[in-house]
Amino acid sequence: MMNMEGHFAGIRRLEGPEAEARARAAANGEKPANIDPPAPPSASQLEGLFELIKLVSNGQAVKRAQEATASHDKAKAEADAAIDRLKQAQAEHDKACADREAKLAAEREAFEQHRNAALTDIADREAETKKLQEQARADASAASALKADLQRRLDLIANAAA
Repeated sequence: MMNMEGHFAGIRRLEGPEAEARARAAANGEKPANIDPPAPPSASQLEGLFELIKLVSNGQAVKRAQEATASHDKAKAEADAAIDRLKQAQAEHDKACADREAKLAAEREAFEQHRNAALTDIADREAETKKLQEQARADASAASALKADLQRRLDLIANAAA
């Protein structure tokens, strides 16, 4: 059963602020002072009231409203579930992105270390090559001097034997 006081409050709202003031005063046991009697409701207010009464008394309309409300509640629950799934997927995606970034950073660091080690090795080999080339020039110069000395001695021996 519906709360009749709630209906009367709705009607008082239709009547205006004076009716609400009278109702508050009556509820508090006070006598309203100098409150003008309410103006009669307008035709549109009465029409709205009668439409509301017809709607509430129509079982089919109430049932359709309840079905619409249930359908809305179900759609809202599905939307909320979809939002929750989306948030979970976003969190998983963010974690995967963070993991991928961490992995790339580690691989980049390992590559830089390998590259730096290779560049150091190349520089060391280049320095060793230059050192060996200088030693080879010095050895070639000494070998050339020894060859010239040996040739001179052979020439002396050949001249002495002749």
